[in-house]
Amino acid sequence: KEYLEFAHKTGKRFIVMYGQTEATARMSYLPFDMGLKKIGSIGIAIPGGTFHIMEDEKTEITQPHVTGELCYEGPNVTLGYAHCADDLALGDMRHGRLYTGDMAYFDEDGYYYIAGRKKRFIKVMGKRVNMDEIEELLKSAFDFSDFACVGKDDDLHVFMTAPGHQSEVEDFLIEKTGLHLRCFTIHHIEQIPKNTSGKTQYPELKALAEK
Repeated sequence: KEYLEFAHKTGKRFIVMYGQTEATARMSYLPFDMGLKKIGSIGIAIPGGTFHIMEDEKTEITQPHVTGELCYEGPNVTLGYAHCADDLALGDMRHGRLYTGDMAYFDEDGYYYIAGRKKRFIKVMGKRVNMDEIEELLKSAFDFSDFACVGKDDDLHVFMTAPGHQSEVEDFLIEKTGLHLRCFTIHHIEQIPKNTSGKTQYPELKALAEK
């Protein structure tokens, strides 16, 4: 928003774009005149490309504000990966379609928004749950503790650093997310494991959850 407002005031055109290397860097753009109206959106597909929101590889989601995996289709999608010289003879392995690994949705006007990474989503009682969103909800509500979430379908694990508040956190999760108590487990841990750049080390937490 800050960059867009500056651009409007100074007569510049600031265009937000989204892409992945496997689609030759660019898959979408947010038209400059829509920037302030669609804050946070990656925009619309570039000319010649199209987006699809997929429930799975065969089922496309056609309703707005329903999250699924973002699939891009276009002539700029790469053929695939070559791990050795023989792979160069494989031909087109993707056939112009790239499953991005990003979870996204579109609004009523056809503008797309990224909701998170696929590997950070699980299904709990048939409901898609964004573990990053759960973390942010908890951190906003309880500033006395750090939080991190890992899990698999129907098995969410919440790690927190402040002892003695488990029932309070349980009640909050049930109220805010509608999850049943038996669908998640809260663990107390002295410190959330992070690397030198401050990123949470989820594999370490997964190992603790499986013990």
